[in-house]
Amino acid sequence: MNEWLLEHKLLIELIVAVSTVLTLIVIYFTLVEMKKQRLKIYEPFILPVNSTFNVIKEISDLKWIVNSSDSPELFLQLRNIGQGVAKDIVIELYYPIKFQEYFKILANEFKENDISMNFDISDKSCCIEEKKDNKIIKRSNFPFESKQKYYFDYSIPIRDDDTSINLNLPTSIKEMFSLTIILYHYNLNIRPFEIFERLINYINIEIRINYKDNLSRKYKDSFKMVLDKPGVSFSSEEGNNFKLSLDRENKYFA
Repeated sequence: MNEWLLEHKLLIELIVAVSTVLTLIVIYFTLVEMKKQRLKIYEPFILPVNSTFNVIKEISDLKWIVNSSDSPELFLQLRNIGQGVAKDIVIELYYPIKFQEYFKILANEFKENDISMNFDISDKSCCIEEKKDNKIIKRSNFPFESKQKYYFDYSIPIRDDDTSINLNLPTSIKEMFSLTIILYHYNLNIRPFEIFERLINYINIEIRINYKDNLSRKYKDSFKMVLDKPGVSFSSEEGNNFKLSLDRENKYFA
């Protein structure tokens, strides 16, 4: 009888010990999950949003203005859609675009269409002269920028503040858009959308972001922006108007 009681006592002690260990494991994982949920209130998340630009004709066929819906500048817009404040923000934009190649194509096709513009293209920049009656009426010179770097102190979540981070794009990209529109305007009855498809293939913008939360935890992310097919509308007074859209690719890139 004593042996039977001893065996059951040992069994009960074993069951209690195992139950205690399992309880401690459950408590541990519960605390870990509670900590994760508590830290999420400090977690920011910055990402670029899709940006739409209007392209309108101003006075002459050679004057097209590219702008956003509420600004004369061409920019990318980023927002903090997380729950916490982002601080010490560093944003790098990379433009792996073959600018020289693209502007040489434009120069040749402007010449073929007898459009009064002269292109002086080097490996690092482009100078464009607009002519009227064989006289130069406008000259612009811009570099081919391969990257830009921006610094911001902080970004508040959009649930608390609808303010966005705006990053101006270089003149070289803005000129790619406006000059392509001019070329499209002169080729309406030939191959108009082939011209836009070529532009889409050349536009490539990479965004790399580093920032911290209020607990000084570090975050980094990468995105790619691509040009969507343009929308074209017609007005009897203004002619064709265009909407260009830079959209975030659905997948991250390495």
